[in-house]
Amino acid sequence: MSSPSSFPLIFLCCFLLFVSSSLGKTTTRPKALVLQVTKDAKTLQYVTQVSQRTPLVPVKLTLDLGGEYMWVNCERGYKSSSYRPATCGSAPCKLLNTTACDTACKTTTRPKALVLQVTKDAKTLQYVTQVSQRTPLVPVKLTLDLGGEYMWVNCERGYKSSSYRPATCGSAPCKLLNTTACDTACYSAPAPDCYNNTCSHSPSNNIANRGTPGQLGADVFTIRSSNGKNVLRVVTVPRLYFVCATNWLADGLASGVTGMAGLGWTGASLPAQLSSYFRFDRKFALCLSSSTRASGVVFFGNGPYTLLPNVDASLSLTYTPLIQNPITESGFVGDASPKYFIGVTSIKINDKPIKFNKTLLTIDEEAMPKNVKKVSNVKPFGACFSSKNIGSTRLGPAVPSIDLVLQNKSVYWRIYGANSMVEAKKNVLCLAIVEARKDFRPRFSVVLGGHQLEDNLLQFDLSKSRLGFTSSLLGRSTTCVNGWLYWKGNWRQSKMEAGIESEE
Repeated sequence: MSSPSSFPLIFLCCFLLFVSSSLGKTTTRPKALVLQVTKDAKTLQYVTQVSQRTPLVPVKLTLDLGGEYMWVNCERGYKSSSYRPATCGSAPCKLLNTTACDTACKTTTRPKALVLQVTKDAKTLQYVTQVSQRTPLVPVKLTLDLGGEYMWVNCERGYKSSSYRPATCGSAPCKLLNTTACDTACYSAPAPDCYNNTCSHSPSNNIANRGTPGQLGADVFTIRSSNGKNVLRVVTVPRLYFVCATNWLADGLASGVTGMAGLGWTGASLPAQLSSYFRFDRKFALCLSSSTRASGVVFFGNGPYTLLPNVDASLSLTYTPLIQNPITESGFVGDASPKYFIGVTSIKINDKPIKFNKTLLTIDEEAMPKNVKKVSNVKPFGACFSSKNIGSTRLGPAVPSIDLVLQNKSVYWRIYGANSMVEAKKNVLCLAIVEARKDFRPRFSVVLGGHQLEDNLLQFDLSKSRLGFTSSLLGRSTTCVNGWLYWKGNWRQSKMEAGIESEE
């Protein structure tokens, strides 16, 4: 018997001789094949290399003389246009003598990006999205909270699911929230809002200025995937963590809304969990519609961000650093704030710097054209004008632009009339800025509201700690509405071409 070290040499020689003897014949089908085999110095394994896939890729394999078949690690960037799965019951399956059949894998490839439709509620002006959650799946409406720590849902409103799992105290999900609070005194029957040995946190509703403790748990969550041009298939997260809340906390939310989707700078926010599960870069883009009759989008993952008419808005992004605020919402130094901060070095109106020690009223009177008459204020706004002598442009009312100057003079976020003014009543336009209450110390110097963000594409790139912004898309002859219409239209067209019924 040959020693192990001499075996590969004999094996190779036999094949070489066999192939060599057949080369003299000119048949199209080879009578023999050959593989080079090397002995790995570290592991002493016998390794060969083949080429596989389309386009061809070299693949190294360890020889297994008694192995049943070839197997390859498909999680290490396996890409091929010629790959074909073996259908259950087919001849290849019979070769393996197997009757096992995979039916629970809903995706063949990992999505690179995800997309949520966002609508503006006409009554509350909240930005609302809808996801599907639980088993069986239930549609859940949520109000977006850009600085929210995580997703929370009202579990008192008939929450039922066979796949819900509470987060055990001290577990990794609890550490994501940096909480040591542990519920041990729930005496009712186990339910999503009442499990013992379950960690808890205090979700907040910034709209109603309320907060209350709630338990952390996980459930099935589905969302549509996208490639930046098309809305694609629905993908599933088996366990997405959220906090259970109560009817009291849901007060003030838009009709039909049962919770809030936190998009903040935390490890438990929606962007963080989705990027972690699907393994794409930790970034998301926000494009809010100014219309209550048409939708905007939230886009999780990499671009492009294509809008009608086939405009990649990501090419127009300007970047500024995101600043992590080490002071919590309660004013204590500790956990960093989940909200997003940028450094504004100065503010210009009509390209002229303004002094911060002047009142807004004085600034507005100086900046407005002389033929624009100031009128009585309409609460809660502090500077209102007659719109009779204010023209209209595709960028909104023809008023002086406001520049937020950032890290240097050449980097600024320009705010045009569509985002700086609001029609408070007939023939009256008001500056869309509300002065902070004076009965308490404001936590932040300036807060940009939803009105300033509408029809602007904003990319929150947390992997690089930067914010990308376009300023108003109206100047590029497109809007955030065109994003959802473009993607949805391509999705609908692709389904029609495939002969699939619509899933409206």
